[in-house]
Amino acid sequence: MTTYLTKSVNKPLGGAFAKRYIPIVQVSFHTDTQCYQARGIIDGSSTNLDPTDQLLSVTTTKTLSAPAGTFSVKLAGDGWFMSDETPKLKPNDLVIIYMGYKAANKTVTWVDGTAHAATEDLGTIMIGLIDTVTRTRAGGGNGGQPQVTTTVTGRDFGKLLIKPTLRFYPELNWGTAKEQHFFLTQTGWCAMLEAFTGEKAIIGTPAKILDTIMRSLLKKLVDIKWKVYDDNTLGAVGGPKLASLGNMLRYRFAQTEFTTPFYMTAQQYEGSIWNLMERVNFKPFTELFVDTRDRWDVSWGEDGHDRQVVTEACEESSDSDKGTLSEDKGRWDYPATMFGKKDGAQAVVVYRNTPFTQELWAKLRTHEVLSEDIITETLSYSDNENYNLFWSGTTLTPFASFDLKRLNPPLLNEENALRYGLNTLEVQIEGMQLLKESESTQTVSIVAMAKSLNQKLKDWFEHNDTYLSGSLEVRGKADLRIGQKLIHKDLGLEFYIEGVTQNFQVYGEWHTTVQVTRGRKIT
Repeated sequence: MTTYLTKSVNKPLGGAFAKRYIPIVQVSFHTDTQCYQARGIIDGSSTNLDPTDQLLSVTTTKTLSAPAGTFSVKLAGDGWFMSDETPKLKPNDLVIIYMGYKAANKTVTWVDGTAHAATEDLGTIMIGLIDTVTRTRAGGGNGGQPQVTTTVTGRDFGKLLIKPTLRFYPELNWGTAKEQHFFLTQTGWCAMLEAFTGEKAIIGTPAKILDTIMRSLLKKLVDIKWKVYDDNTLGAVGGPKLASLGNMLRYRFAQTEFTTPFYMTAQQYEGSIWNLMERVNFKPFTELFVDTRDRWDVSWGEDGHDRQVVTEACEESSDSDKGTLSEDKGRWDYPATMFGKKDGAQAVVVYRNTPFTQELWAKLRTHEVLSEDIITETLSYSDNENYNLFWSGTTLTPFASFDLKRLNPPLLNEENALRYGLNTLEVQIEGMQLLKESESTQTVSIVAMAKSLNQKLKDWFEHNDTYLSGSLEVRGKADLRIGQKLIHKDLGLEFYIEGVTQNFQVYGEWHTTVQVTRGRKIT
């Protein structure tokens, strides 16, 4: 369990053992020519505000509901905009955002167990890519000096899952090998289907389908390499190395007990890679998201460390040599490209069971806050998302063409319905096929599974009218992440984190706002 940073490094100002609250932000821009770094430090005095390289503010936002997180970096002047009429920063340049604190006389223990003296304790907030670079001029009238700023906005690596479009181009069948590579014609997209089943229906466990999408499809659509510099020290010591998409974007997919048949052909599907991946996401029973995580949150389970992102068993991939993650070996290209002085942070795609069962809920990485840590707090409960009838099922199986929901009656919370009226939560799964089941028992077993899913819906959502949701704004905390658990110790409440916004103002303060749901007494 992690505790709030001010308890160990920077107690709130004015306390009996208060230490100086000195937040630090650092942004590294990895370009084709070099790594540019901008830093900002707030030490609470008017004489030592340090916007090194004109960094003014940094804001990042990440939510479970959106595939890509966003960032905005504001810089003084226009030196970041153009250099000799050439863009200094370009779209799709790599951006690494760090936030943390001065940590004088502090020892940091790395994941390998070694101790290191630290003068700064920086966490990797986001690994992203530039979308837009904007120059703004304001004022300057009546002979005054105009104020010029450059704003860099972008998204994390979820951008590369939602922007490229998968489409079948039969007209390009005569094209060159390069065209076939990019546009996925009959020798590309159609041939790729054989990597799944050798048929035009894609069938497999969700993890195996996602693995093949990442390994085969995405690498055809997004064949990008970035120059990555050693940015552990200001000045970006060290020359660049090339990193492929597979090095930059890791993944970890949880094991499930059923397969997913997709009844579609190459000509019938058009859309983004993310939409294709979402078709195997059994919402609300499973979650699919992209985030920036520390290495031990992703891959250190085999060495005795608790995995915090996917806490259950992971699926063996379609390539057995790459089916497990241990000390970064396996899962797509090796080695992984990681960032941060101690974090070993990396961008990761996660598919996991929604942790609303008590077993999975208890394994989530947990953060604690006290009332004195909170700057603002807005919590509420309502019947806006209150449900009392729960029904799930599937319309497609290999052995039945009828709607299996008709064999699977819904569950009803009668007391809730008498209070609020009938409110239905109905989940339709595109297709489902159990593993290791014969044709004669397949339909019966799927009906049984659908009934168990009804019970899960009821267990998770029937008390929504009493759960607290809203936002908590606290002093800057770098390691808060979506899909984790937050405990308010003074109130005895626990929450699920569905959104995190980091807002660092060099001439102001650093605050972290978390969007929380499912607030309830600690279980």
